[in-house]
Amino acid sequence: MMPPALDLEAWRLVLAVGTFLAAVHAYRKLSPYFAITWFGAALVFAYLSSGGPAEPERVLLPGLVFYLSAAVTKGLVETRNGVRGNHVVHVIMTGLFGGLLALPIEAAARVERWPMPMASRGPLWGVGDALGGVPLDVVVAWCLAATLFYGTYKVLDHIGLGKPLQTVLLFASMPLLAIGLERLRAMI
Repeated sequence: MMPPALDLEAWRLVLAVGTFLAAVHAYRKLSPYFAITWFGAALVFAYLSSGGPAEPERVLLPGLVFYLSAAVTKGLVETRNGVRGNHVVHVIMTGLFGGLLALPIEAAARVERWPMPMASRGPLWGVGDALGGVPLDVVVAWCLAATLFYGTYKVLDHIGLGKPLQTVLLFASMPLLAIGLERLRAMI
C-alpha cells in the first residue's frame, strides 16, 4: 500500500503549521525571548546556509528540526542521572537527533520531489542512497548543522552575557555558522 502523497503546497502548509506550533510551545513552555531568538536565528541560519531561493521549506525546516531534536534530547538527558545537566552531551545528542529526525523527512521529500535545504554533494565514505534514498552526506550535514546551531545557542546562553548582547551575538554568528557548515561539509 502506497502512503498518501502531499503536493508541494500541502507540504509547505504542514511545515508552516508545525513551525508555528513549535514556536508557540517554546513561547508558552520556555519563554517569549527563547521562542523569538531560537526561531529567528534559525530562519537567518537556514536562509544563509541553504544556498537556494528563500522557499518556505528551506527556511522553516531547519529551525523545526533543531527544536524537535533539542526537545527530544532534553527529555532523554534530563531523565538520566549520569548525564543530567551535562551540556556537552546535550549538544552532541541534539546533533545526532537532528540527523535522525531529518532522515524520514528527507526520504519523503526525495520521493515527492520537494526542495530541501541540504543538497547532496555525492556519496560519502562510499555510501550513496542507502538510507531510504537519502545520501549519507545529507544526514551528516543535518547532524553538523544541529550541533553547530545548538552549541552556539548554549555557549551564548551560559557565558553570562545580558540578553540584548546575547541576542546580537546570536544573530551575528549565523553567517559564520553557515560558512562553518559549508567548510565542514567540504572537509568530509
